[in-house]
Amino acid sequence: MKFERTSSAYKGVALILLNTIILILLFNFLLFFSIFLLKDKFAVGPLTYNETILKELYPNNSLEETKSLLKETYQNHINLEKINQGYDYEPFTGFKEKPRDGKYVNIDKNGFRKIENQCNFPTNNKNYNIFIFGGSTTFGLGLPDSETIPSRIQERLKHETNRTDICVYNFGRTFYYSSQERILFESLLLSNQKPDMIVFIDGLNEPFAEPQNAQKLRDFMIGKNKIGLFFSDVSIVRVANYLYSKYINPPELLYDEKNIDNILNRYTQNKKIISSTSNNYSIKTFFVIQPIPNYKYNLSYSTLFKNNLVSYEDNPHLILRKKFYEDLKSYYNSLTKKEKQSFIWLVTSQENETQNLYVDYAHYNAYFSDKIAEEIAKSIKKEIK
Repeated sequence: MKFERTSSAYKGVALILLNTIILILLFNFLLFFSIFLLKDKFAVGPLTYNETILKELYPNNSLEETKSLLKETYQNHINLEKINQGYDYEPFTGFKEKPRDGKYVNIDKNGFRKIENQCNFPTNNKNYNIFIFGGSTTFGLGLPDSETIPSRIQERLKHETNRTDICVYNFGRTFYYSSQERILFESLLLSNQKPDMIVFIDGLNEPFAEPQNAQKLRDFMIGKNKIGLFFSDVSIVRVANYLYSKYINPPELLYDEKNIDNILNRYTQNKKIISSTSNNYSIKTFFVIQPIPNYKYNLSYSTLFKNNLVSYEDNPHLILRKKFYEDLKSYYNSLTKKEKQSFIWLVTSQENETQNLYVDYAHYNAYFSDKIAEEIAKSIKKEIK
């Protein structure tokens, strides 16, 4: 009798466990397919904007072209907590863009985004080679290869110098700031890729406290959250982690306001190290301070701002960037004329603009990308011998 009760209890528990496992597997199976819809729903970029907004953001494109472009440029950077979505591991820098071929976005296996009329890599010493470093604005998030800042710089330099041997390489990468860019530059030198000129386009991402996914790597190294990391690609875990980090415990990616001095110091020290290294290698070097939308720009002309799709008044990260720029301006004004020679100050390039310049909260549209490229090309072409 006792055996029968034990056997019956065991069967009951086993049946409950089996049904629970089946339900979890079914739920996970449904989430696996619904993640593609969730990507669009929770997109940070223009993937979810209505047709009227998209037409205003991309006036020269058809709606079909715009939607295809956005899927290629944004979906690879919306990860729902999947660590490697859109990226590959790279020593020292932490990560690089995953190689891919598309109609609008093409990433070379050597870690740069291709531009129009891209030169071969490794570089040819007979050419005049220019490496351009930066974050997602340099990468050209929201734009096709041919409309990125580096692509437009190459086109302008070839035309204005009447030289066909100018080769520009777009080493802009999403989320990168000066520390990672410095390391990437040094890594390229170690692999015997020495350019004739380097250009760093910075400012927007400078307040990042550390590279993306640093917390996950730190947890892994100290043995924390091992189970979560092990199951990190399971759909249920991915969605749960995404919702937790978005709505319950958002990650702190930026320094707080009291550390703005530390941010500025880190940037200036990286600049010194880069300048010292490039001088030793006889490489011409320029540092561009890029425009950001909530500093020296009339936001009433911003399509997204006037339609209440993005706010610069209650977002602490965007507010911090503006305050960092105020300190950056004070630093720049304190420099001597000679010290300013390596700087290209583009912060005020949008001050008199009376049209929309951005495709999302910070990334440039084709018009503004070309204008920035024009300013950079004008500043650097005199150094091309």
